[in-house]
Amino acid sequence: MRLIEVNKKKGYLTLIPENLTDLYYLSLYFEEGDIIKSWTSRKVKPPRERKRSDEGKRIPVTLTINVRSTEFKEFSNALRVKGVIVEDVGEIGIKGAFHTINMKPGAKVTIKKKKWSEQLLNYIKSAEEEAIKPRILAITLDYEEATVALITYKRIKLVSRVNSRIPGKQVEESEREKALLLYFKKLAEEIEKNLSRIKIDKVIIAGPGFAKEKFYSFLKNKDYTEKIKIVSTSSATVSGIEELVKRGVLQEIVNESSITEDSKLLSKMMELLLRKSRKVAIGLEEVKNAAQYGAIDLLLVSEKMLWKKESREQVKEIISTIKTTKGKARFISTTHEAGKYLESFGGIAAFLRFPV
Repeated sequence: MRLIEVNKKKGYLTLIPENLTDLYYLSLYFEEGDIIKSWTSRKVKPPRERKRSDEGKRIPVTLTINVRSTEFKEFSNALRVKGVIVEDVGEIGIKGAFHTINMKPGAKVTIKKKKWSEQLLNYIKSAEEEAIKPRILAITLDYEEATVALITYKRIKLVSRVNSRIPGKQVEESEREKALLLYFKKLAEEIEKNLSRIKIDKVIIAGPGFAKEKFYSFLKNKDYTEKIKIVSTSSATVSGIEELVKRGVLQEIVNESSITEDSKLLSKMMELLLRKSRKVAIGLEEVKNAAQYGAIDLLLVSEKMLWKKESREQVKEIISTIKTTKGKARFISTTHEAGKYLESFGGIAAFLRFPV
């Protein structure tokens, strides 16, 4: 969870849920009458075209709705929040109409409540403290120049600009190739200097054309190549760096890290099961029993458990129980292998503090 803004006087906060777990906890505390504002899309017709029989054109728009209900929809990886539009947008004329906002990980949302639950505020605080906060070293380049920047949740910090100094085509090819290697060497030194100073989670090499691929080939024997990701942008300047941020590169890294962590947890569980350890619980009945004994350290829940009311209520009851013994819960998407493994265990499992 990323907390963007808090306004206690007006009773709202702006945040970015980063995973299914964040969305689940928000869903527990949404109430009828809450106000949420987020980016969405809607089919609309200009006033002069209202009499036409077609459904109109779907456009991206930021809407504010008064909440009526919430649900997790199958295969959507999103919390669907249904409500009534309370603010019109331009001359669209949709105030008072019903609308559903699909809240997804990585999407900013503003929530206004008459009264904030201490439990929800505590969850948001702890989730923000535990959130993955990647540091990305980004290099946008072409054959003329390169821009190096450090990207974090808080800001974009320009590190340096490098001119390639590659001579024109009137110069012999061998001289141009020598200048290109010197250019790449300077950029590699920038990467290594930053890696030695601070913890970098990912190095993104981006830009238009083929210079980025050639630079990556230059780096292929470096010990940090596993951190590198190649991305296309329309510019090698600061605008190329800004393009990366607007396209959600930070959330992509968070998602990758989350999937890696999910895979590690399921691998650990498989290992414990192969060793016939009694410090795991598999399936709904075993998990319920372990929760009653206060044995659950970490609960793993498949997103599919949220799709049906009966299983969702059972999960809610288990989570309520383990909270009293400081157990934690993690929701796992079924769109990757870890989630599919968890489904084979009945969609729910837990690591235990002690055998039950």
